[in-house]
Amino acid sequence: MDALARVLELTARWRGKVRPRTEDDAALAAVLGWIRTIALEDDVLELDTRRGARGYFRFPLPSLPSARPEPVAESDARARVRFIVREGARRALECEPGWCPVVKLRDLVVIERDAPHGRERPLRLGLDDGEGRDLLHHARQAAERSLAAGTPDAAKVPPPSGRLAQRSAVAVTVWTRGRLRGSVVMPPGPARRVAGQGAVAACQDPRFPRLSPTDSSESVFQVGLLHAPRVPLSRREIETADAYPDKALFVSEGTRSGVYMPEAFNVLSGRIVRLQAVARSVAREKAGLSDLGPRSRVEVCEVTEFVESADRSHAIRLDGPVASVDAAARGRVHAAAAGRAACAWLAAIQAEDGSLPVFVRPASGKGEGSDVVRGAMTAEALAAFGSTCGLESAVETARRMLRWLHRTRPQWIQKRGVALPATIYAGKAAGLLGDEAAVNAAATNVLAHLEEPEHPPLVLAHALSFLDGTAARHAPASRRRDALRLELAGRFARAMQGEAPVSLAEWAELGAVSPLGSGTAREVRDWLRSRQLSSGAFPESTTSDFAYSRGTGKVFEVLALRPSESPGAIDGALGWLLSMQYRPDSSFFVPHEHWGRVLGGLRHDAYGADAWIDAAGHFLLGLARLHRDDA
Repeated sequence: MDALARVLELTARWRGKVRPRTEDDAALAAVLGWIRTIALEDDVLELDTRRGARGYFRFPLPSLPSARPEPVAESDARARVRFIVREGARRALECEPGWCPVVKLRDLVVIERDAPHGRERPLRLGLDDGEGRDLLHHARQAAERSLAAGTPDAAKVPPPSGRLAQRSAVAVTVWTRGRLRGSVVMPPGPARRVAGQGAVAACQDPRFPRLSPTDSSESVFQVGLLHAPRVPLSRREIETADAYPDKALFVSEGTRSGVYMPEAFNVLSGRIVRLQAVARSVAREKAGLSDLGPRSRVEVCEVTEFVESADRSHAIRLDGPVASVDAAARGRVHAAAAGRAACAWLAAIQAEDGSLPVFVRPASGKGEGSDVVRGAMTAEALAAFGSTCGLESAVETARRMLRWLHRTRPQWIQKRGVALPATIYAGKAAGLLGDEAAVNAAATNVLAHLEEPEHPPLVLAHALSFLDGTAARHAPASRRRDALRLELAGRFARAMQGEAPVSLAEWAELGAVSPLGSGTAREVRDWLRSRQLSSGAFPESTTSDFAYSRGTGKVFEVLALRPSESPGAIDGALGWLLSMQYRPDSSFFVPHEHWGRVLGGLRHDAYGADAWIDAAGHFLLGLARLHRDDA
């Protein structure tokens, strides 16, 4: 069969088999339709779909909107690939040098070759920091001119040039002393020009008090580019999945429409994770709909966002709602300062009686909740960091917490799920502070509580590590330790063989307490490293990509115990945790009067801005172990 006949045959198969199914797959159809509008004559697509379409394809030129990609039989097809479209898990398509992701959904990923564009790279392939700074500078200039003159006509825009002359929808937000004072999404136009127009419009947002020229000097501007394509989400995903914290979310029905940019997760009244709940919020709050209905269309698109630094001198790149740390500031050289900031935060939120709240809400600066176990764990971390790094203030914060635990012991010692872990953490903290009597008393109590049934693996692993430290002078501890080690190794092996999701944080401690060089220790640490995300964070479980600072902090703490075995994983986790720590540049949405009770804490996750004490605790314990190893 000659080449032309083969192509015709493959084309017929594609249209007969894949085309009707593709029309049912709105996300894939939207992506292919968008590629059709920008593909050049020699561009080839590499497709791998759930429906069975695999191989090299291209769009005929010219083509109608109804056209579908046709198979390519030429021998050089692979070398001409510009887009790779794959349905399935996001992890299955990692970007190699010279490629950029342009759509990153759970079940659909598109990457684009960067090389063909030369100097006129599309904005969707990313902006450098200089371009981000240019957009922000222009937005500020336009806003300040308008505020000074009292009319938007004063915002004169020079002719755009370079990449920022390309068309894009643009979102502009104004934060004044940590409070939202204006936010707009502008229709597509030359990006730089539209950023200036958007800044003027944001300063006149009728939902907020009008900005004055003085306000602008105490404001930071945020600019985001919204990139095509807008991809519709299926009803199944809307009803079952978590929201995308790093994308713009659109809801439309008829003539009504609304959008949330990622920073919405910083200012929503409560932590909302589920996609359906966020979409319903957009429908009601932005689109003016009574609710998300069966005719509502829900779409997402990728965004590139920058916010001004706290001193307004440079651009900070945003990763969803979180301000990223510059690559130069992600290393271990900055770890000690970050640890001291975390200790200062814990001291600032400690109550007069020595207790600590569970978390602090940045919007109000108020500490909320009470948790004996988290408080005891944080006391251990403060004692470890303070004693290792010579920070007496951290040691004193730990002592005050331990005194509170001792005074309130009658209230929690009989509570199941509380007594054993709280006793373990308090005993470890006492050992770090040299209180041998408290350590011995804790050992006796730990052995008694271990007789109770059904302790979770994390608690048993901590019990094992505590008994390890007391076994030399406490014979019952030595005997119980050996039996506990065998029990945990068996439970871990069964968990790995099962089909249920396995929590990384729950089993991480086993990698710290297993003997150096043992099969269990090696297996646990290899398993943890294999689950690390490209961001440097660790997911909640083996079936999830959700990352949160407490969970990543726990794995970081464990790997830091033997840093020479996992240097890359440790550095990646440390960089991610540093990005989650509140600092002036990342607190643009925190009212300035609350900074003293927020800076130094670690936000929980992309969806929730609350700063939890045990996130800081895991972070400090890992830093103490790294410092001890360096020393």
